Amino acid sequence: LEAAVDASVGSSKSTYRKAKPHVIRYADDFIVTSASKEVLEHKVLPAIRKYLAVRGLELSDEKTRITNIADGFDFLGQNVRKYNGKLLITPSKHSVKALLDKVRRIIKGNAAIAQEGLIQMLNPIIRGWAMYHRHVVAKATFSSIDFYIWRMLWRWACRRHPNKGARWIRRRY
Repeated sequence: LEAAVDASVGSSKSTYRKAKPHVIRYADDFIVTSASKEVLEHKVLPAIRKYLAVRGLELSDEKTRITNIADGFDFLGQNVRKYNGKLLITPSKHSVKALLDKVRRIIKGNAAIAQEGLIQMLNPIIRGWAMYHRHVVAKATFSSIDFYIWRMLWRWACRRHPNKGARWIRRRY
């Protein structure tokens, strides 16, 4: 794929340096970056389609996008975007929503389970997600997720003891 992208831009060093094509690939997902939108649309995209067609594959039209880095894009659960000339990679909104939905399903589906059992179910999910996103700009995201999960767990605890006060519930849990 990289050779096909490089060949589509041209072999002379001046055109190659101006276009600056780069292929980033992980398993079956990839992105191609370039300094010029025209190069991506008219040279690189047809070359990629041709390369995949030889192998019996095709690009998905709903997943294929040509966008400016200032507008950002999602790749592997992370949002890549340039803010005022600085590249920041953050957890994507879809990834955060998927995590919170999964945690919510577990908490609501186990309303009568013991506290230790709920912790054992939630710990690997939360820890795994946090370990995946720990290398990106995620402090604000981690703080908001912490608050939402705390609120879900507080409601879970209050539901278990409807006749007890908040101070009692706080001491117990």
